[in-house]
Amino acid sequence: MFFVSNLAFGETKQGFTNLLDELRSVDAAEVASVERELIFLWSKTGSASADLILKRAEAEMAQQKFHDAADRFATLCELVPDHAASHLGYAQALYALGYIGPAIAELEVALRIETQFYPALYTLAQIYEALDRKELAFRTYQAVH
Repeated sequence: MFFVSNLAFGETKQGFTNLLDELRSVDAAEVASVERELIFLWSKTGSASADLILKRAEAEMAQQKFHDAADRFATLCELVPDHAASHLGYAQALYALGYIGPAIAELEVALRIETQFYPALYTLAQIYEALDRKELAFRTYQAVH
């Protein structure tokens, strides 16, 4: 199992908080820059080998190799169970394979880990919309905003 030191974890959590606060207050021209920083922080696993697995899984998703990506993301979820982005990736791969219930369950895990992890919330809203759960999708999109 991989661990991030408490100091590094605390600094990262504070970084999330600062960037989320900044995201709420910046003008439209600066949103993309702040969002890139957030995504970068959220992508860190605390382990070079886990980061490599993450990059490979993301590449497989981009190549629509969903089974391979799901396998890699599942491995990541075991190696770094408190890494919300790994659960998001796993959920996206599962959803692409048609496993809707397990995908939603993984998104819920990601949101328990990082309650303000809006990429997971946005993906959840998209799934609700695809399932024609319009009211639930609308409320979830509102929460993203």
